[in-house]
Amino acid sequence: MNTFSFHLSVKFFIIILIYFITPSSVLAAKCREAYDNARYEIAINLCLKEKDYDAVARSYGALKDCGNLQKYYRLVGKPYALGNIGINLLGGYRGCEKDTFTGVRILEEDVIESRKAYAHFLGEHYLQDGQLARAKKYFRLALDQTQIMEWDRDRARDALNELLKLYDADEKKILYLEKIHIPQNATDWEDELASKSLIDLQEILNTTEKIDFVLSNRRATSELKCKFGRRLYQNDFRELIMKLNQQNNTNAFVKLLCKGDKEFFLAKTYENGLGNVEDFQEAYRLYLLAGANGNLAAKDARDRIRDKLSQEQIKFASCLANFGMEPSYLNKLRCKF
Repeated sequence: MNTFSFHLSVKFFIIILIYFITPSSVLAAKCREAYDNARYEIAINLCLKEKDYDAVARSYGALKDCGNLQKYYRLVGKPYALGNIGINLLGGYRGCEKDTFTGVRILEEDVIESRKAYAHFLGEHYLQDGQLARAKKYFRLALDQTQIMEWDRDRARDALNELLKLYDADEKKILYLEKIHIPQNATDWEDELASKSLIDLQEILNTTEKIDFVLSNRRATSELKCKFGRRLYQNDFRELIMKLNQQNNTNAFVKLLCKGDKEFFLAKTYENGLGNVEDFQEAYRLYLLAGANGNLAAKDARDRIRDKLSQEQIKFASCLANFGMEPSYLNKLRCKF
């Protein structure tokens, strides 16, 4: 064997060896590449070698081969794969003959317990069938998913939109009061749903119910309560003061407000003469404190009443603001003189 032939043989041997030692990553790249480029027959062959049964099932679905779609999704074995079988049978998609009974059974028995977003499709099915109670049940279940995939969150959002069309005011109230609670290690979806619940409850609850929520709801965090309290005094100040006075709950309400909101709320009571005797100087002092503690609305409120004070009153209030919420008698004397 001459030198050229020997080197050629060695190179050929190395190429074959590399192919058999590391075929998986190469095939995987080709498998998904073929699928993404809609070369489904090629993708099936490549993906079978890689045992990427998800891509095989999807390829058969694109080719309208429902039998093989089901076969390979079942080999995947995960809830989402079974869910895709259920959806295709339920709707008669991907070459599948519509089989409502089997589609519903798969989703109800094998899927939604561990992948709740799929309950959205059951909700749609029962809604189209006019079974509103069942539609509500499954749309509601879809909200409880804790997956991190955007697909699951999209299904949960769709389910919420449909649910709110079906719910009356009392049903919405019950839902929001439950979902306003944010569990530890909450997902993005749970945070999103809690924020929406907080906003929508402002429109649903009357003032008495809002006060009761803030003061009595044990499931809500202190942070959530103080945010709720802020919206409450911003939107329903006069009625809020009246109700708090009737219930003798003003101090309890102030304690739960966030830093910066406590001072701002009390300042409003002095500015408007509601809950406290009208006192623009004290209101100015408290607005200064609120601004120092991060309340962005405090500056405009302070400027609003500035013209109602003399320069001496402004100077005195500004001095007192340096000594916190309750300046001592000695500090009051210092500021006065």
